[in-house]
Parts: sequence; C-alpha cells; structure tokens
Amino acid sequence: LTNAITNSYTEYGVDGTLLFPRFIFPFLTSEYRYKTRASTELALSYSYQERPEFARKIFESRWSYKWNQRHQHTQHRIDAIDLSYIKMPWLSEDYRNNYLENSILKYNYKDQLIMHSGYGFVYNSASTNEALNNATKENSYTIRMNFESAGNLLWAASKLLKFNKNSDGRYSAFGLEYEQYLKADFDLAKRIRMDSRNVLALHFALGIGYPYGNSDMLPFSKRYFA
Repeated sequence: LTNAITNSYTEYGVDGTLLFPRFIFPFLTSEYRYKTRASTELALSYSYQERPEFARKIFESRWSYKWNQRHQHTQHRIDAIDLSYIKMPWLSEDYRNNYLENSILKYNYKDQLIMHSGYGFVYNSASTNEALNNATKENSYTIRMNFESAGNLLWAASKLLKFNKNSDGRYSAFGLEYEQYLKADFDLAKRIRMDSRNVLALHFALGIGYPYGNSDMLPFSKRYFA
C-alpha cells in the first residue's frame, strides 16, 4: 500500500511448552516403558498481528507424543490433537477490494478453525550419537514421512447432531468454519561424505493435500511452496 510506511505495525506473541520425559498414556506395560525413550508434550501459543491492512489473532495448542526404541534408528511422533484458532477482527475494505481479487486470496484472510491429528516417522541411518554430533564418517540418509487428518471428528459431530450449514454450505464449530482435509508428506535426504571437510547433500520431497467435505481448499498454513 502506498501509505503503509506512515502506519504502525505491531506483532507480539507468547508460547509455552510442558514436556514430560515419559508416556502419559494408560495401558502401557512397564517393560515397554523401559525399552522406549518417550516424551509427552503439551504446547500452547498465542500471537497477535496488527497492520494497516488487517489484524489477526492466532491461538494454537498441541498434545503430542514422541518416542524411539533404544539403540534403534527410528523415531515416531503422534499429534493426538493439534488445534489452531485463527480470528480476523478486522480487514481493511481498501485491501479487500483492491488486493483480494480471487477466491484463493480471500480464503487466506478468513476466520478459521483447524483441528487435526497426525503421525510422523523419521529414520536416520546414522547412529543417534553420530546424528547429534554431525560427525558421521559414513554416507547416511534420512527418511521422513508425515500424515495428518483434519476436521473429521467435527464433521461426524455435525452430522450426528444435525447442525445446519451456513450460507456457504459449510458447518461451523465454536462460531467458526472448520477445515477438513487429508495431507501426506515424504522427505528423503542423502549425505555423501566427499572428504573430512566436505559433504554433498541431496534432497527430495513430495507431498499431497486433499481438501474435501467442509473445505474447498487447503488452509494457507498447510499449503506447499517452493
């Protein structure tokens, strides 16, 4: 905007994480707990952005588990619940009319509710100590895979309780339209040691996201970019 430099920009946020060095989950045997290095994480964050064009509030919370078997090269992560609440208190009419010309751009500046669960897997061919010290003398590779699903529990509740759809044909929860999608990612990184001071790094990544049901497109924070 031509007058943006004469206006103020404000952004602040706060976040906190509570980490337990064990599984906080019932029905696990003591033998399995001993063989597994695990952690349980509760994370909360809040941020506020104010610009000449808009103001945005973002609240996020996550309850997740991370674990790996002792002396193995794999690591697992489960996001039992990950919640993002995005609220746009106001949006400039000038910005809306002159810059948000298509549906994709307009979608980026809507109130949104994202509630998803997911699973992540990491395999590193180097040993744990080598990976941490970044001093492996051998060629190594890392494989990462992630899968997440959003909105299905809310959609099932909407169907079961027979909620009414809004004028856009979408269900709402807590006063916000919620997102529904599936997303999967695959990432491969290969390190080839050339000599004691140089390593060649190769990287390949592939991902796909599919919005459906209560969503026409992926939320901005879940899209891919290059």
